[in-house]
Formats: sequence, C-alpha cells, structure tokens
Amino acid sequence: MSTIQADTSEKRELSAALPAVCIIRWHHTLICGIYVSLFLFFAYLPVAHPATWNAVSIGAAEWQATVSLPLSDGMRQVDVSWMGDRMISMLYAMGGVESLSFASAVLQIAVLACWSIVFVRLTGRWWAALAAILVALTCFPYLCGLSSGLFGQLMLALLALIFTSRVRGQRSSGGMLEIQWIGASRWSWSGVCGLFCLWSNLDASFVIGLGWLASIVVARSIVVLNRQGLTHVMSDSELRARVWLLEIAAIATLVNPVGTHLWASMFWWPDNPFLYSIGGLQATAMSGWVGACVMILWGTFMVVSRRRVIPMTWLLYPIAMTIAVAVCSPLIVFFAPLMLTAILSTLGNQGQQDDLVKRIAGGVDQTKQNPEPSQLRFAATLVACLFVWIGFSFSPWGSTLLGGPMRTQTQLVGSQLPLSALNHLRGHTMKGVLLCPSPWSDWLEVQLGVPVFVNSDAGRIPASVLSDYEQIIQGESGWGRIAEKYALQELLIDKHSQRQLVRRIRQGSGSWTIVYEDSQVIHLSKES
Repeated sequence: MSTIQADTSEKRELSAALPAVCIIRWHHTLICGIYVSLFLFFAYLPVAHPATWNAVSIGAAEWQATVSLPLSDGMRQVDVSWMGDRMISMLYAMGGVESLSFASAVLQIAVLACWSIVFVRLTGRWWAALAAILVALTCFPYLCGLSSGLFGQLMLALLALIFTSRVRGQRSSGGMLEIQWIGASRWSWSGVCGLFCLWSNLDASFVIGLGWLASIVVARSIVVLNRQGLTHVMSDSELRARVWLLEIAAIATLVNPVGTHLWASMFWWPDNPFLYSIGGLQATAMSGWVGACVMILWGTFMVVSRRRVIPMTWLLYPIAMTIAVAVCSPLIVFFAPLMLTAILSTLGNQGQQDDLVKRIAGGVDQTKQNPEPSQLRFAATLVACLFVWIGFSFSPWGSTLLGGPMRTQTQLVGSQLPLSALNHLRGHTMKGVLLCPSPWSDWLEVQLGVPVFVNSDAGRIPASVLSDYEQIIQGESGWGRIAEKYALQELLIDKHSQRQLVRRIRQGSGSWTIVYEDSQVIHLSKES
C-alpha cells in the first residue's frame, strides 16, 4: 500500500491507495457470499456416509494392529488409501464427529475454490468462478463427506492449478489456450512430483491424474504427427517435456509402503482394489441425474466450441472420462470439473489471459503511463467481512464458541443410524461377530469396537460371503441355516429396510431371542 499526498487550497491530505488486484469489488463480495453459503451447507450435512466411517475404522485398525473384519482373512489386499484413512481416523480420535464434519466442509470448499481459480485463469472473467457451483450440483449425489476420495478430488484440483499456470494462446488454433510445459519452472516440476507422491498414498484416484498426463502426451503426439509426420514426433521439445512429466509422476507414485505392488494390484481381477476404491462397476443410466448432467455438459461444449479449432489437450481426456463414467457413475466427481475446464478453455485466449488481473480488479486500465491510483473503497470489503462473520456465527462451531448449544448426536450423524439402540448395544456383551446392514456396520464397528460380518467395503469380502450375507439380510428362506453356517449369534435388523426378515422373525425365530426392539431396530441374540 502506498500513500499519496494531495494539495488543496485549504489543507494537505494523505490518501491510501492499493494495487488494483487488492481492491475488493462487488463481484468479489458476491463470490464470498456464495462460498460462505456453501460452507454452511456442507457444515450441516450429517456425518453418516459409510465411506467416512469405513475410513475411521480401517485407519484405527491399522494404527492399533487389530482385526476388524474377520471374514476378509485370506483375501489379497492392498490398502490404496492408507494415509487418507489414517488421517481421518486421527481426526476422529482428536475431535470426534465434530472434527470430521469441520474437515469435510473445509476440504469441500477448498476443492471448489481451486476449481474457481482454474476457471478464472482460463477465461480471464470473474464470473467463471461461479462455475464451481455447477461442479457441486453435478457431483452432489456422490459428495460422500470426508473420505479418501475427497483428498483425491483436492489433488486433481491442485494438478489443474499447476497446469493452468502453463496455458498459453496458440496461433495455430486461433488463439485458443494450450498447455505449454516446455520451459516450466523447477517449482512446477517439483510440484507435480510431490503432488503425485502424496496422492498415491492418499487415494487410488491418482490413476485419474496419471491418465490426464497421459492424455496430454497423446494429444501432443497426434498434433505433431498430423503437422510434421512420424519422423518428427520425438524431436518435438514440447512432447518430450510432457513425456518426462508423465514418467516423473509415475515414478513418484512408487513412494509408498508397498512400492511396485501397488501397480501390480491395478491388474487384479475380480478383487481389484482400485475399482472398488472409486465406487465399483455402476453403469450410468442416461435417464438419471448423472446421465443427464453428462449430456448437458457435452451439449454445452458443442455450442460454445462451434466454429472454433479445439486443441486436443482439452478434448481427449473428457472423451475418455465420459466412457469411464458410463461404467462407473461415481467418477462424475472427476469428470464434471474436467469437462467444465474444457468448456471454459474455449472462452479464453492469450489476450484475455494477459488482461486477467485487470478484469478481476474490475476493469482498471493498467496500460497508462501514469495510472491514477485507485482509492480505498470499504463498502464491498465491509460486506464481504459481514458475510464471513455471518458464516462463522451461524456455523456449528462458531455458534458453540458464541455460547450456543452444541449439536445433538442426531444432528451430527443423522437419523438413519441406530442411535436409539446405541446405549443398549454398549451394555450388551457381544458373542462373536455382529451381522447388521452394511450402511450401519462401519459406524457400529467404531462405536462398539466389535468385529462385523460385512462392512461397506465389498472389495475386502469374498463373493460367497457377500451372497450369504444378502440372503440373511433379505430374509430368504433358510436364513437361519446360513447364520448357523457362520456361527452367528448377534443380528441387528433394520425394521424399515428388512421387512421380510422381520415378518419371518414374527412368525417364529427358533433359537433366536429378541433382546431389544424399538421403532427402528430389532436386536436378536442366539441362545447358547
């Protein structure tokens, strides 16, 4: 900040001036208000998703060297998200459910903020930051709270930040923005290397980042092959830089506890840990939410890119990710921001990027020889600070610090988990393994410290065990015989989703005794 002395006929004044990029204007205030609203929304989401509690359970089991899933013994396993699971488990150990809720909200906002910066960089327009809202809306069905997958989303956003620092306009494509990695600084190279080193320990989605790097290599190869022929492909300096980047990133992923075994597990079948980590095979229905979003995004891309030469860098990977989403719906959380990146890249050119600072600052002309300094304007700043204060005071943690009541357990974890039966279960001596609905299993495992029959991580369970579990849960004929096969003595039943099993129990449960029942659950224990 500088000071400027102004002469008047009556007095001398000192007025403070800031650089244009430091002046908060109305659109910055608008974006601040939107992000505060998003933070409050994420802050009040219940911590009920099985992925969160599965991470807490796995992280605690690894840390304490305990066995939490006895029926997974003998299954070949590679923990592809060991660091993410341990971090989540440590958060729970330090601050309970509130710390999980806070970390989830902060990370969700961090992911969206990174994509907002990427979008503004590509277009040079402040309103592009609002496209992050579209990312949240598109991915909402699969925003599963705090999990290793959320760390993976953050890593992809950070990779996009590094890439967009290297975008340049290309004359051959009418000024369209293209990644130019040749000449990248050591910080950029080190950033990508360190990011993939961390990513490969946090979550299995690092393969999506490697796929993006591979796609820009292939894209450049196609361009050089089309322009100069096969003999000039490897002599292209930009292509060589991209190949080196891919190789360095791939080598960085080997810095993990299992080394090359991590890559070997990528080709396992049918118990592929990478496939289960990203959601498993879930074919996308084109009439559903994900299918409709994919079609809308591609339709928008075709509209905005008409009469333009689209660089292969922005086109190739969205095509590959569209195929991936068709067979695995949860991948929409990675496809949506990448597709919006491709769409918004068509709106940017080199001139707009050079003018980015001026646009963000509200149109201040910096090309003048002696630009008139912008005076401090506090109206928008005060409104932005007001939004931040409102967000703090209305958040669960700010409300508590200001003397408000703490959230109840139902508000923290939702009404779907069997909170009403928790005190009974803690006072009951469990005899062996507990069988319960898989959405409850991870939470109950954490709360009770008892092994469960099946949890939400289906990749760790043999297919035959999963089949038997489904027959018991659905109350198929012979469910009691199957329970005896595994020497089960404790069953917890959801009265709303297991109506057939409830009817069979009402008709006669043999040696099973109802030891607890309320409006939500039935607890069965087998007589010795």
